[in-house]
Amino acid sequence: MNLFAVGAIYVIMRISEGIFGLMFAGITDRIGRRKSCLYFLPVNLLAQAVIIFSTTYYGKLAGYILYAASNTKISLSFLIIFELVESSKKPWCCTIVNTLDTMTMVVFGFYLLFISKNWFPLCFSFLIIDCVALVVFAWAIPETPKWLLINGKIDDAIDNLNYIAKFNGSANRIPKNA
Repeated sequence: MNLFAVGAIYVIMRISEGIFGLMFAGITDRIGRRKSCLYFLPVNLLAQAVIIFSTTYYGKLAGYILYAASNTKISLSFLIIFELVESSKKPWCCTIVNTLDTMTMVVFGFYLLFISKNWFPLCFSFLIIDCVALVVFAWAIPETPKWLLINGKIDDAIDNLNYIAKFNGSANRIPKNA
């Protein structure tokens, strides 16, 4: 693949991110933060698989467009952090998310420079790690209490707040009749 073709994929992916960002704006307010993540993360995994396994230029281009459609996962991560984490820990959580997101490129660069020019094993490993992370996320992360309260689901919000308190090791609980 020549440099122009790679640049075209990058430009099309960035334009697609903008278009999909406008299309999906407000989706988290309509269907919830957790459900939004559970929709976008599998699309992201599919995009990664298409990019890795496709042997044609247009196949890879389609994978990158799918990846752009799912790229709101990072925005959702920050939204969930800002609603679930106490104020004093938000900067650290945001730093960790940004660092982990950046580390994939850092590891990828070092891998290509010093270990092997064959990128497939590393990308496939990232895909497996992402699949495991999706399963853990789907099992462990509750819907944000803020979204539940805004949408009139008070009992569910109290349950999720109590789950979050338990997960964080706090003995404090909110009674059902609060």
